[in-house]
Amino acid sequence: MKGNKLVYAAISIIAVALVAGGYLLFSTGGEPEDEEFGSSNLVFCSEEPVGYMNYTPQPDNTYSQGDKLWTYFNLNNQEYNLHSDGSFEIWVESDLTLKTAGEESRSFSFTLRENLPAHRNPENVYLAHYLTIPENLPPDQYTLEVNVSDKLGGENASISGSFTLVEGEKKISLDPWDGLLRSEDIPSGFVEDTQNEWEMQDNTWFGVPFEKAAARYWMHSTEDKSIGVMGFVCPTESDGQTMFSRLSEYWRNYMENQGYGASTTSWPTYGEETESIQLTKGGENISFYVVTFRTNNVAVAIMAVGHSRSETENYCALVERRIANQ
Repeated sequence: MKGNKLVYAAISIIAVALVAGGYLLFSTGGEPEDEEFGSSNLVFCSEEPVGYMNYTPQPDNTYSQGDKLWTYFNLNNQEYNLHSDGSFEIWVESDLTLKTAGEESRSFSFTLRENLPAHRNPENVYLAHYLTIPENLPPDQYTLEVNVSDKLGGENASISGSFTLVEGEKKISLDPWDGLLRSEDIPSGFVEDTQNEWEMQDNTWFGVPFEKAAARYWMHSTEDKSIGVMGFVCPTESDGQTMFSRLSEYWRNYMENQGYGASTTSWPTYGEETESIQLTKGGENISFYVVTFRTNNVAVAIMAVGHSRSETENYCALVERRIANQ
């Protein structure tokens, strides 16, 4: 079962901040493997270990920038103070040092001193730590050295292992409220219709996660014209691909439910994938276009009512440039 969380620490490694945390955990059965205090079986994991010798190794010990790195290792034969009610005290300190191939390093420590209930087994103990790898930590081969002190027994043990850090997925970060379609982009004859301005507060849309989302519309003051953009900044490119599909499907279904027909049209490709539809009424084409496209992890839909095709293409190209320049 899991003991109390250790204190989280913010550390600097090669002038880059990492967030680190750790746990001290106990199994409920088993016998010690060695007679002397020691550490063994250091494993780099893909997720939090769930029990004694119960963990998922990270394939090839390779992580990407931004990943959470979990480690697991066993402690053997640490001293403990047994109390009359069967509970016991344990006191250990672990020092972790992360080194690059060039021997640059930074260390950080965790300490746990705690009384544990009688049903815990003090003979089987494992330690789990995690590091949240920042997106700007340089790709390299890293070595993690762990030194553990048994404060009650006065003994020390050490263990080390290596992992590879590769470049993480590059993604776009922008504020869709101001980063896609702005007030200065709209002709002076338009006025902003604030009733159609919204910003989504939830973090999913039709089950797809996103980090930021917003939509803006403008209406002409005298004519039946509007221009708007709906944008989603997703956590990953894969999420952006799913959002693009959901966004295209949503607008097609929405317009058909409003009594419009929708026919796919051949337009320039914006971003990495594009779907464009022109709406019809009574079987006749009308000046109403919906263009959906995706660039990396950003998915957008542009709605143009009362505009020519060339005007709509200009708005699409403008939004595409805004995303590309982030």
